Amino acid sequence: MKPLLNDLVRWCLMIDGKLDPDKGLWLWGDIGTGKSTMLEIIRDYCHMVRRPVCYREKDNPRTMRRDPWAYSFRITNASYVAGMFAKEGYPGIEEYITSCRQAFDEVGRECIPTGFFGNMENVFQYIFQRRYDIRRGDFTHVTSNLAPEQIGEIYGDHIYDRCFEMFNFVQMSGESWR
Repeated sequence: MKPLLNDLVRWCLMIDGKLDPDKGLWLWGDIGTGKSTMLEIIRDYCHMVRRPVCYREKDNPRTMRRDPWAYSFRITNASYVAGMFAKEGYPGIEEYITSCRQAFDEVGRECIPTGFFGNMENVFQYIFQRRYDIRRGDFTHVTSNLAPEQIGEIYGDHIYDRCFEMFNFVQMSGESWR
Protein backbone atom coordinates (compact mmCIF):
# COMPACT_ATOMS: atom_id res chain seq x y z
CA MET A 1 0.00 0.00 0.00
CA LYS A 2 3.03 2.28 0.18
CA PRO A 3 2.56 3.81 -3.35
CA LEU A 4 -1.14 4.42 -2.60
CA LEU A 5 -0.35 6.07 0.72
CA ASN A 6 2.33 8.22 -0.92
CA ASP A 7 -0.21 9.38 -3.53
CA LEU A 8 -2.74 10.25 -0.83
CA VAL A 9 -0.17 12.15 1.26
CA ARG A 10 0.90 14.11 -1.84
CA TRP A 11 -2.79 14.90 -2.51
CA CYS A 12 -3.24 16.09 1.09
CA LEU A 13 -0.15 18.30 0.81
CA MET A 14 -1.31 19.57 -2.61
CA ILE A 15 1.94 18.41 -4.22
CA ASP A 16 1.96 17.41 -7.88
CA GLY A 17 1.42 13.71 -8.24
CA LYS A 18 -0.99 11.15 -9.62
CA LEU A 19 -3.99 12.72 -7.85
CA ASP A 20 -5.39 16.16 -8.67
CA PRO A 21 -5.62 18.18 -5.41
CA ASP A 22 -8.49 20.21 -6.90
CA LYS A 23 -10.73 17.14 -7.11
CA GLY A 24 -12.31 15.09 -4.37
CA LEU A 25 -11.50 11.45 -3.68
CA TRP A 26 -13.63 8.44 -4.62
CA LEU A 27 -12.16 5.64 -2.49
CA TRP A 28 -13.44 2.32 -3.81
CA GLY A 29 -12.76 -1.34 -3.23
CA ASP A 30 -13.91 -4.48 -1.55
CA ILE A 31 -15.56 -4.61 1.85
CA GLY A 32 -13.19 -4.19 4.78
CA THR A 33 -10.24 -2.68 2.89
CA GLY A 34 -10.14 0.46 5.03
CA LYS A 35 -11.88 3.03 2.83
CA SER A 36 -13.88 4.70 5.62
CA THR A 37 -10.93 4.68 8.00
CA MET A 38 -8.67 6.13 5.30
CA LEU A 39 -11.17 8.93 4.64
CA GLU A 40 -11.18 9.82 8.35
CA ILE A 41 -7.37 9.85 8.39
CA ILE A 42 -7.31 12.06 5.29
CA ARG A 43 -9.77 14.49 6.89
CA ASP A 44 -7.71 14.78 10.06
CA TYR A 45 -4.38 15.00 8.22
CA CYS A 46 -5.59 17.66 5.75
CA HIS A 47 -6.92 19.71 8.64
CA MET A 48 -3.41 19.71 10.12
CA VAL A 49 -1.30 20.27 7.01
CA ARG A 50 -3.30 22.36 4.56
CA ARG A 51 -3.34 26.09 4.99
CA PRO A 52 -6.67 27.83 5.55
CA VAL A 53 -8.07 29.44 2.43
CA CYS A 54 -8.66 33.16 2.00
CA TYR A 55 -11.85 34.20 0.29
CA ARG A 56 -13.69 37.37 -0.61
CA GLU A 57 -16.98 38.12 1.06
CA LYS A 58 -19.98 38.19 -1.27
CA ASP A 59 -21.35 41.45 0.13
CA ASN A 60 -18.00 43.24 0.18
CA PRO A 61 -15.50 41.85 -2.37
CA ARG A 62 -12.75 44.10 -0.99
CA THR A 63 -12.79 42.27 2.34
CA MET A 64 -10.67 39.13 2.57
CA ARG A 65 -11.45 36.54 5.25
CA ARG A 66 -9.62 33.41 6.33
CA ASP A 67 -11.64 30.22 6.54
CA PRO A 68 -10.11 28.23 9.43
CA TRP A 69 -12.07 25.10 8.46
CA ALA A 70 -11.20 25.12 4.76
CA TYR A 71 -9.92 21.57 4.69
CA SER A 72 -12.14 19.87 7.18
CA PHE A 73 -15.22 18.02 6.04
CA ARG A 74 -18.20 16.14 7.39
CA ILE A 75 -18.55 12.42 6.65
CA THR A 76 -22.13 11.19 6.38
CA ASN A 77 -23.37 7.67 5.64
CA ALA A 78 -25.22 7.45 2.31
CA SER A 79 -28.06 5.42 3.84
CA TYR A 80 -28.60 8.17 6.41
CA VAL A 81 -28.83 10.79 3.65
CA ALA A 82 -31.35 8.67 1.72
CA GLY A 83 -33.29 8.27 4.97
CA MET A 84 -33.38 12.04 5.40
CA PHE A 85 -34.95 12.30 1.95
CA ALA A 86 -37.53 9.66 2.91
CA LYS A 87 -38.31 11.59 6.09
CA GLU A 88 -38.24 15.22 4.90
CA GLY A 89 -38.04 15.21 1.09
CA TYR A 90 -35.76 17.60 -0.78
CA PRO A 91 -35.34 20.01 2.18
CA GLY A 92 -33.93 17.07 4.18
CA ILE A 93 -30.98 16.68 1.79
CA GLU A 94 -30.32 20.33 0.88
CA GLU A 95 -27.47 20.70 3.39
CA TYR A 96 -25.64 17.78 1.72
CA ILE A 97 -25.96 19.52 -1.65
CA THR A 98 -24.88 22.99 -0.58
CA SER A 99 -22.13 22.10 1.92
CA CYS A 100 -18.81 23.19 0.42
CA ARG A 101 -17.03 20.23 1.99
CA GLN A 102 -18.88 16.94 2.16
CA ALA A 103 -17.96 13.26 2.22
CA PHE A 104 -20.37 10.39 1.73
CA ASP A 105 -19.60 6.97 3.19
CA GLU A 106 -20.84 3.73 1.61
CA VAL A 107 -22.33 5.23 -1.55
CA GLY A 108 -24.19 2.56 -3.50
CA ARG A 109 -25.58 0.88 -0.38
CA GLU A 110 -28.46 3.35 0.05
CA CYS A 111 -32.05 2.50 -0.90
CA ILE A 112 -32.50 3.22 -4.63
CA PRO A 113 -34.96 4.70 -5.36
CA THR A 114 -35.99 6.38 -2.12
CA GLY A 115 -39.56 7.56 -1.68
CA PHE A 116 -41.07 10.61 -0.01
CA PHE A 117 -44.90 10.80 -0.14
CA GLY A 118 -45.04 9.22 -3.58
CA ASN A 119 -42.01 11.07 -4.96
CA MET A 120 -39.39 8.50 -5.89
CA GLU A 121 -35.82 9.70 -6.27
CA ASN A 122 -32.39 8.21 -6.89
CA VAL A 123 -31.06 10.43 -4.10
CA PHE A 124 -27.36 10.30 -4.93
CA GLN A 125 -27.94 10.76 -8.63
CA TYR A 126 -29.75 13.94 -7.65
CA ILE A 127 -27.11 15.03 -5.09
CA PHE A 128 -24.16 14.40 -7.42
CA GLN A 129 -25.86 16.30 -10.23
CA ARG A 130 -26.64 19.28 -7.99
CA ARG A 131 -23.14 19.30 -6.44
CA TYR A 132 -21.68 19.19 -9.94
CA ASP A 133 -23.89 22.09 -11.07
CA ILE A 134 -23.05 24.42 -8.18
CA ARG A 135 -19.41 23.52 -7.55
CA ARG A 136 -17.25 26.56 -6.98
CA GLY A 137 -14.12 25.27 -5.34
CA ASP A 138 -16.26 22.90 -3.30
CA PHE A 139 -15.31 19.28 -3.04
CA THR A 140 -16.98 15.95 -2.48
CA HIS A 141 -15.41 12.72 -1.22
CA VAL A 142 -16.90 9.23 -1.44
CA THR A 143 -16.24 5.76 -0.13
CA SER A 144 -17.91 2.99 -2.07
CA ASN A 145 -17.76 -0.64 -3.10
CA LEU A 146 -18.68 0.59 -6.60
CA ALA A 147 -15.90 0.53 -9.17
CA PRO A 148 -15.91 3.57 -11.47
CA GLU A 149 -17.47 1.62 -14.35
CA GLN A 150 -20.44 0.69 -12.11
CA ILE A 151 -21.39 4.32 -11.42
CA GLY A 152 -23.25 4.64 -14.71
CA GLU A 153 -25.30 1.52 -14.02
CA ILE A 154 -26.59 2.90 -10.71
CA TYR A 155 -26.59 6.70 -11.19
CA GLY A 156 -26.72 7.08 -14.98
CA ASP A 157 -24.26 7.96 -17.73
CA HIS A 158 -24.45 11.72 -17.05
CA ILE A 159 -23.30 11.26 -13.46
CA TYR A 160 -20.65 8.75 -14.53
CA ASP A 161 -19.22 11.28 -16.98
CA ARG A 162 -19.31 14.14 -14.47
CA CYS A 163 -17.58 12.06 -11.79
CA PHE A 164 -14.33 12.27 -13.76
CA GLU A 165 -14.38 16.05 -13.31
CA MET A 166 -15.25 15.79 -9.62
CA PHE A 167 -13.15 12.88 -8.33
CA ASN A 168 -9.81 11.17 -8.25
CA PHE A 169 -10.60 7.45 -8.26
CA VAL A 170 -8.47 5.57 -5.73
CA GLN A 171 -8.75 1.81 -5.43
CA MET A 172 -8.28 0.30 -1.98
CA SER A 173 -7.47 -3.37 -2.45
CA GLY A 174 -6.35 -6.33 -0.41
CA GLU A 175 -7.75 -8.62 2.23
CA SER A 176 -10.46 -7.47 4.62
CA TRP A 177 -9.06 -5.91 7.79
CA ARG A 178 -12.02 -7.23 9.79
